Amino acid sequence: MIHVLIAEDMEPIRQRYIRILEADSQIKIVCSTGTGKEAVELVRKHRPDVVLMDIEMESRKAGLVATKQIMEELPDTIILILTVYDTDDLLFTAFQYGAKDYILKTADPKEVIESVKQAYGGKPTLRPSAEAKLRSEFRRIREYEKSLLYMLDIISSFTTTEINILIDLHEGKSRKAICASRFIELSTLRTHIHHILKKTNAPNIATLIQDMEKMSIFRLLPQYVNENTP
Repeated sequence: MIHVLIAEDMEPIRQRYIRILEADSQIKIVCSTGTGKEAVELVRKHRPDVVLMDIEMESRKAGLVATKQIMEELPDTIILILTVYDTDDLLFTAFQYGAKDYILKTADPKEVIESVKQAYGGKPTLRPSAEAKLRSEFRRIREYEKSLLYMLDIISSFTTTEINILIDLHEGKSRKAICASRFIELSTLRTHIHHILKKTNAPNIATLIQDMEKMSIFRLLPQYVNENTP
């Protein structure tokens, strides 16, 4: 038996899904709601196998907020997004939060039932159109991550000390020399470098400096900062 929760704010649509799914002997509707907030509470209480989640309920992104919260607390929950258009940009966000697939509100009863059963059975359910959209979005993100804008955004989170250490390393100073000029221990320098790599997700400091050099970022770094500022 597949236990299903339905979160849809429009009563006629919600009742339609209830009728469709309850007609199948392998599916049981454990509860339904018209808000994302209550959906989270009901999932906590009833632990359904599958959740049909509308995106726009009490707010435009209520379903997304609920999806994110549910997946963080109960990651084994299977969430299928209910949507009018498969081109909705919010679908990508839902997939990022952990939704498994979507169901068009115009889908026929057979398709709705099959979507629930396939998702529950762990079968790949993502439609080709959605898969293509995901590939496009991930490609766009990868390109952004390699961009100057992205790197500058990360650098804005660096401390003054981290910026100066990067400048020193770029200028070819040894770690021993950097420690001497900044009156710090080698272990402290290693900690600063670790923080830099964690923020940039770079594999090592040499690769990071090389990438920054290619983007001419060192020309943009605030060279005027006080090198003795912690």
